[in-house]
Amino acid sequence: NYEKASEIFSKINYQQGVATNLNAIGVVYETLANYNNFENFSEALKYYAQARDIQKKSGNKVVEAKSIGNIGNIYSQMYGYYQTQLDASEKYSFNQKDSLMQLAKENYQKATNNYQKAQKIQIEINDVDGFVITETNLGAFYISSKDYPKALEQLDDALEKVKEIDSPPYLTSIILYYHSQTNLFLRKPEKALTDI
Repeated sequence: NYEKASEIFSKINYQQGVATNLNAIGVVYETLANYNNFENFSEALKYYAQARDIQKKSGNKVVEAKSIGNIGNIYSQMYGYYQTQLDASEKYSFNQKDSLMQLAKENYQKATNNYQKAQKIQIEINDVDGFVITETNLGAFYISSKDYPKALEQLDDALEKVKEIDSPPYLTSIILYYHSQTNLFLRKPEKALTDI
């Protein structure tokens, strides 16, 4: 049980263990939220924020940036939820649509802000792997928000960075997948084929 482990780590003042468990609990709530239990997004945010705060105090910038990136992922998914609601907006009044548009816009901004905060830290500490992962997540977010030029910009940069480092093959595959998807959305199938 993660919460019991966090309690034990707190008693022995092992802050890294507490933060790791808080991130793990955040992942559980994020996963539950993806199964149509929207309220769990706020729980995931709470745990990721606690982990971020502990890492910031301890000076562990690698995991701090990861926690901030996780927060960006939550806001990205919340943005997607509100956009989906807007797509089915015929069932909503004008005021409800306006509220949904405002919520989508707020979550879009929070997602990009958190991704950019994570990237700033990752650049500062030269965490190239973390930076590439965050950049890929940001590219995927831009795809989901139908901002394909920004998505390609992020993914092109991620591909260049992956070539500079000895990254795991799965990371290159993920980037190429999103890159290919973006080219398809931009109606450039010949470029999508070169990504394969």
